[in-house]
Amino acid sequence: MRYYCDFFICSNNNNICGDVFSPSAAREFDFVDFLAPERLQSVARLRRAGISMLPALRYRWVTSSEGYVEGPEILPHITSITEDFLPTVDFRKIRAEGSEFGFSFYWEGAGTGGGPLVTPALSDILAFYSIPLEIGFNYCSE
Repeated sequence: MRYYCDFFICSNNNNICGDVFSPSAAREFDFVDFLAPERLQSVARLRRAGISMLPALRYRWVTSSEGYVEGPEILPHITSITEDFLPTVDFRKIRAEGSEFGFSFYWEGAGTGGGPLVTPALSDILAFYSIPLEIGFNYCSE
């Protein structure tokens, strides 16, 4: 079974990661500039097909615990990301300035019930940073 947590930031500020992550963080990001020429060409093709997909915020960064943390407990996945946050990061301020962010936990299961445990320690971290958590349940037949 696979388990991982993504952290995403969407913003019109192309330097937002410098406001969130420590410069010493050896973290990989998937980055998208939705106004880059290749993205605009893709949007134009979709628009011709009747699909409108241009997001409100220009930039998106995603980093993940995948490949770094294993197991179904959410807390180690979240802390593997938050340990790279700047100690002064203020997500309430970042949100007030128009950026969006959150955690998305991928939970793979065989459909037999159960799910991840949201512990008080996990709740404390989410409340401290004021970051939402989405949990996606995905069926795996293996």
